[in-house]
Amino acid sequence: PELKAMGVNTLRTWGTDATTQPLLDAASAYGLKVINGFWLSQSDDYLNDSAYKSSQLTSIEQWVNTYKNHPGVLMWDVGNEVLLNLQNTFTGTQLEQERNAYAQFIDQVAQAIHSIDPYHPVTSTDAWTGAWPYYKANSPHLDLYAVNSYGAACNIKQTWISGGYTVPYIVTESGPAGEWEVPNDANGVPLEDTDVQSAQGYATAWNCITSHTGVALGATLFSYGIENDFGGVWFNLITGHWRRLSDFTVAQLYGGQIS
Repeated sequence: PELKAMGVNTLRTWGTDATTQPLLDAASAYGLKVINGFWLSQSDDYLNDSAYKSSQLTSIEQWVNTYKNHPGVLMWDVGNEVLLNLQNTFTGTQLEQERNAYAQFIDQVAQAIHSIDPYHPVTSTDAWTGAWPYYKANSPHLDLYAVNSYGAACNIKQTWISGGYTVPYIVTESGPAGEWEVPNDANGVPLEDTDVQSAQGYATAWNCITSHTGVALGATLFSYGIENDFGGVWFNLITGHWRRLSDFTVAQLYGGQIS
């Protein structure tokens, strides 16, 4: 009900499993749709580990079969930030081989999902538009691309144009600049935006995304949760159940009705 009041029409998850049913039921009851994610390892050997890929494919097929007819499902989103984070495990030539192998696996999964459920699109999220060339070369069965982008959100449109891409995209996480995008203080600690700057960051990202009419199909602006840990404070609309200025800003962007 809070999301509905904010004007939200879509939410996105990182995983889909046996615990997903209540979320889909609640979303559907309030007229919301869910981008159902499937988590994949960010460090696996996608070039050689056939057993892992087989087990993940089987699991994904199971949950697509389980939920494909649920009215709360909008699309399937396979993987999160794998192409970028493979650099934490592999280097050089092997890194490139692993990235291509992962994107090929994504295409295999997309084809399998389409064969089970031809009515919902399939995408894959990564942390940078630098992942898109791998999808373009290896994943022709993705219906659209997806990217997580914060302070760099206003660069996505030009990247799409310059890259000669033909499929649309969504932004599956966005908001103010992240801790990796801001300068550090004298002690090496990232300088967090003020609440006013953070709220403006959400607005700037949203306006840049929605300006790419007919190609950028929207965004799920990031709200980490109600936790009081690092991520819950830096990227959040409601920290510890307290409404931040960003909460009101995002509701205004979405056309919502919160006082």
